[in-house]
Amino acid sequence: MEDCNISVDITLKSIDEITFGAHQKNLEFYSQGFPIAGSTVATEVVQLQEKADVLRIMLIFMHNTRLPDLNKLEFSIISPLAEAAEKYMIYSAIALCRIKMEFVCYILFHLFDANKGLRITDKKSRSIQSRFSCIQRSMGILAWLILLHK
Repeated sequence: MEDCNISVDITLKSIDEITFGAHQKNLEFYSQGFPIAGSTVATEVVQLQEKADVLRIMLIFMHNTRLPDLNKLEFSIISPLAEAAEKYMIYSAIALCRIKMEFVCYILFHLFDANKGLRITDKKSRSIQSRFSCIQRSMGILAWLILLHK
């Protein structure tokens, strides 16, 4: 985070080779999926399997700051963020991602027709369609979400 005053004592590297400075104490405090503070060498670079855009958001959850607004993110970011939150046990991120995923499921069950796409009945539905246009391009994810809620 740009305005963070805590000194960096660990470097995380994304799968797409972008590095992020982090704080071992914060990783320990805000998640249960990272080693306890002091158990790694400060010069060590820790390779993670997540892409940089997901790590960037994930690390916001590792600070005492306002949580990110997931409404501003594409589903293509929220889905891997939810997976990373589960993997590293970042409970605040899990909660927000779950709310967002449930909203997507609500749309699928109440506004989505598999043969016709989203049913547009009013201005609110049009707004939802524009915000979730990526859903129609992600039929595999749709199937997964439908199975999740059965």
